[in-house]
Parts: sequence; C-alpha cells; structure tokens
Amino acid sequence: MRGPERTAGVPPAFVLAPCQPATSGRDARGTFADMHPSDPATALYSGAIPSIIPPLSRWKGLLVVESVYSNGLRHPPLALRVRIAVELGVLVAGAILLLIFLPRHMRNTATYVGLALAALGLIGFTARETKERIWGPPESPDFDRVRRCAIGMTFFTAPPLFLFLVLGVAMRYWGFWLPPHHCPILTLNFPLAVVCYLPWALLQQTLFQFYLLGRLRALLPFASPLLLSMLNGLFYGLVHLPNVPVTLVTIIGGMFWSYSYHRDRYVLPIALSHALLGSTFYYWVLCRDLVAEMSGH
Repeated sequence: MRGPERTAGVPPAFVLAPCQPATSGRDARGTFADMHPSDPATALYSGAIPSIIPPLSRWKGLLVVESVYSNGLRHPPLALRVRIAVELGVLVAGAILLLIFLPRHMRNTATYVGLALAALGLIGFTARETKERIWGPPESPDFDRVRRCAIGMTFFTAPPLFLFLVLGVAMRYWGFWLPPHHCPILTLNFPLAVVCYLPWALLQQTLFQFYLLGRLRALLPFASPLLLSMLNGLFYGLVHLPNVPVTLVTIIGGMFWSYSYHRDRYVLPIALSHALLGSTFYYWVLCRDLVAEMSGH
C-alpha cells in the first residue's frame, strides 16, 4: 500500500489535509480536519491525529473544538487576534504603571470614575466592530435573553444578600470584626448608595463584559464559556487590589456575572446584582458608609 505522498521539503506528518469549509450554527462541530483553511488551527495531516483527538475531548468542558461559535459567527482571523493581544497588553502595562506612579492622594472614586468614563468613550469608537466581528448575533430572542438573565441574577444575588445580612447583624450583636466607627444596618444613606451605585456598576460591567470578555473570547476562540468567565472574573477581581476582602468577593461575583453575560448578552440585571451586592457588602459586612465617605462626613 502506498503511503501519503510527500510534499517538497515537508515530511508526510506535516502535509496539510484537504479541508472542507466550515458550516455555521450549532451543528458545525468537528475536529481539526474540517476547519477552514484560513484558520491558523487547521489540522496537519498525520496518521497520529486519531490518537491526538481523544485527549482533547477530555477537555470539552474547558475547550470547544469547532471552527465557528455556537451563534454561527466564524472565529476571528489571526490578524484580529494579534491586534487584540497587543491592545490588551498595552492596557495591562498602562494599568500597572498607573498603580505604581499614581499619587496616593489621587487614588479616589473621582479618579477611577474619570478613567472608566474615558475608557468607555474609547470603547465606543469600536463598539460596532465589537458587536459584529467579536460577539456576533445573539443566539436567543431578546425576550428570552432578558428573562433568563433576570431570573439567573435573582437566584445568584439572593443567597449572598442574605449571608451579608446575617454577618452584619452578628457582627453588630457580638461585636467581632467591628471597626470603631461603623454604620448601622439600617441607615438613610443605604438606599441612596444603592441608587448611586447602579450607574457605576453599569459602567464597570460594560467595560468588563462587553469589552474585555468579548476580546478574551476572540483571543481564545476555542475556550469554553466557563473558562472565559473564570478568566474574566479573575481579572475583574484583581483590579480591586490591594483591598483583599473586596477582591475575593468580586472574583467570585465576576465569574457569575461573566457567565451570565456570555450566555445572554444583557447587562442591566447584572448591574443591578452588582449594585445590590456591592452596597450591602460595604454597609453590612465592611461597616462602611459610602455616601458619608464620599461627602466627607
């Protein structure tokens, strides 16, 4: 029996296999052999490929082996992924420099809000490309996405909300982990803090879900929603350093919020969950009155 024909200068194990154009939709499954030729992950023809695929299938919870997303959008080309990698690298370097050289007296809410608004303005210039080339069309009708996101965020928000309340009452009753100047559980500033927190939460979730999660999805096209949500939640929590309690809580919350946005692409219920959990955590657990701190009292 004749073996595979050799290509000049290329061993048989590295000859590209004939590829079929990938189809779109949920049925566009496949291994490396049916990826589009323009995709950098196109399979190499080798008799060893059947022995490579089974180990990959064990990672199907974290990796998605297909050449298109489940909504039919093709994976981004290599040029776009390289550009996104450079873009994110510049942002990370800028954030590190900011943390190192920003004077301590300027590390306040006003500075962070100003930086976030500036970032939102820059993101607005690429919003159309982000929607069309990075996210693509939603997989479900609008009503289904809104309902599913609202129900999911309700079930996610209620348990930690109750836990924060129990911790706050216990801390005040038994006096443990209680700062000298602490706010009561019920204060007139609390509902005002929730209302003021909502636009700030909406701004943060837009930056981290629409922008960062979308670019992680494009940069790692074979990563599953679970892995992408874990990465995005980790990055979201790390920006809250050096406040360790807030960092730990926001890493967990960021993972759930990221998973919800990846599935439903609806940010308002996520922002509501963020505002409620953020306000209760500061007021009930950390015993800090955000409104009084911002007003200088």
